[in-house]
Amino acid sequence: MVLTVVFLAVLLWLGGAPLTYDEPWYLETVGLLHEHGLTIDFLRHLPGPAGPLYTVVHALFEPVTRLAPPAVRWVNPLLLGLTILAVNGTLRSAQRQDRWSVAATCFAIPMTWPCAGLALTEIPAVCAYAVHLACLTRCLQGDSRHRLWAVLAGVALGAATLGRQPLLLGALPLVYVGVRDTARRGDIAVLLAVACACVLPVFAVWGGVVPPKTAAIVGGGLSSRHVILAGAYAAACTAIVCPDILVWKPRLVAVCVVAAVGIASVDPFAVSLPLHTLTARVVPGSVLPWATRVIQLLVIGAGLWFYASCAITLARRSDDMMFTFVLGSVLLQVLSALAVKHQFSGRYLLTAMPLFAWLAAERRPGSRAGHLRLCLGGAIGCASLINYLKGAGPFDM
Repeated sequence: MVLTVVFLAVLLWLGGAPLTYDEPWYLETVGLLHEHGLTIDFLRHLPGPAGPLYTVVHALFEPVTRLAPPAVRWVNPLLLGLTILAVNGTLRSAQRQDRWSVAATCFAIPMTWPCAGLALTEIPAVCAYAVHLACLTRCLQGDSRHRLWAVLAGVALGAATLGRQPLLLGALPLVYVGVRDTARRGDIAVLLAVACACVLPVFAVWGGVVPPKTAAIVGGGLSSRHVILAGAYAAACTAIVCPDILVWKPRLVAVCVVAAVGIASVDPFAVSLPLHTLTARVVPGSVLPWATRVIQLLVIGAGLWFYASCAITLARRSDDMMFTFVLGSVLLQVLSALAVKHQFSGRYLLTAMPLFAWLAAERRPGSRAGHLRLCLGGAIGCASLINYLKGAGPFDM
């Protein structure tokens, strides 16, 4: 609750600042929608890699927001509130503990703050994905309306994918659920068919999974450094909200450190480090190269540790279908950074936020250490949002 109040206070304090970062660029697509309508020409002329969901959402709110701050920045907090309600519904259906700690979990993930506090593209897709998970959970319960829930889950997954295309990988864990749960196999098939019916026509117009104007920029190979960075961000989020997922074995950590030293000696990438801007501000210039080197090793080691921990944890709990589905979905969304060639931002991982909340609800985070972790994550996110709104640029988040 405290993190929520702080978030709203920051937004009230600085929300009227001029549009910054990606906001004006993506908001201009609303004018493109007015010009072409929801047509093939509109889809082909989208200027960025994100799909049309963001544009449609802001066009619906345009009579109220006028596409200008501060009103335009309140669309994402509204959708975040709906996301929290949807995740709470998912956990209630799954009979998980501490459903109403979802808000704290969401705000403890640092990337939530800039994504929800500015008119950026992630939150509409996150909201649709959370609705998909809520409908999927109701479907798997097998009540009399299970087929309707499957259809609604497919529509929501399709909408989410048209917001952030890496969510297309959410289809793979669904195949796993269909194989394991034979009673709901038909429902899963319907869900996937509906989701495909939503996204495949758009992909056909684009000739791929991104608009043609950006295909040449974002395509063309794989990025090993981005997948390591994504693993490091995911490790940080996991350590904050669901540390039980990580395997705290000295031997495993030692192996990851040794591997990190080897990777860093072959391919250093200090310019892409998380919080590099902030580090450069507070660390003396004479110490910065050493600090950068240490942070680099920590980032690479954390990324490797996350992937190894996921593999071990999935093997240990392979008999739990829903846990395997959720953690497998997280892992696939993190691994999708491998295909992000042009740049990387920790914001790309926010689509996994509803899944992190599900994992966090597996046990009661009532300890003092748990509360401190949540506050630390919220503090980092708050600092990042303030940095954005004050026009100082992101903390490489």
